[in-house]
Formats: sequence, C-alpha cells, structure tokens
Amino acid sequence: MSSMEEDQFSEDSLIDESQKIDQILEIESKIPDILSYASNCIDAIETKESIEEFNKSAKSFYQTLEYVSTGLRKQVLDLEKAEVPLVSLQPRKHYVTEPLTGMVFDEANRLL
Repeated sequence: MSSMEEDQFSEDSLIDESQKIDQILEIESKIPDILSYASNCIDAIETKESIEEFNKSAKSFYQTLEYVSTGLRKQVLDLEKAEVPLVSLQPRKHYVTEPLTGMVFDEANRLL
C-alpha cells in the first residue's frame, strides 16, 4: 500500500471525515428551522402579535439562514479543494417543472 493510500485510511483521516459528515448533518438539520422561523414571522404578522415576537423570530430566521448558507458554502469549497468531479444531474420531470429546473441549474452553474 502506498503512503498516499495509508494516509487516506489513517485514523486521523477517518476522524476528519467523520467530523465533516457530522457538520453536514448539523447543517441539514437546521434547514427545517429556517421554514419554521419564517412561519413564525408570518404568524406574528397575521395575528398582530407583539413586535418583539416578530423580531425574535426574524432574528432566529436570519441567524439560521446565515449558519446554513455559510456551512453549505464551506462544504462546496471543500469539495472544490478535493477536486471532486461535477456530475450532471438530470431532474425527474414529474418532480420539478422545466422553468424551475432551468432556474435552479442556471444558478448552480453561476455559483460553480
């Protein structure tokens, strides 16, 4: 086994990979929170709750959105550093409409 292959399967390498997976799972777990905080903001407006309740939900929304956005951006940069080849994913037409698909892939290409 070459030294490169040994490094790939070393204990430190496996711990590092485990930490990366944990980070991805943490980011993923926060995505539903974004929708929940947005919903709380809308509810506060619709029910004319106090401005403090709206501000609290809005602050949580923006903090969580920033956390997820930053985390995903870091993951993309890590993938670029690792030189992971990009795979062209073709959407399933019964899941996504054609105009939305174009917008999503155009934006993804712009970011990459």
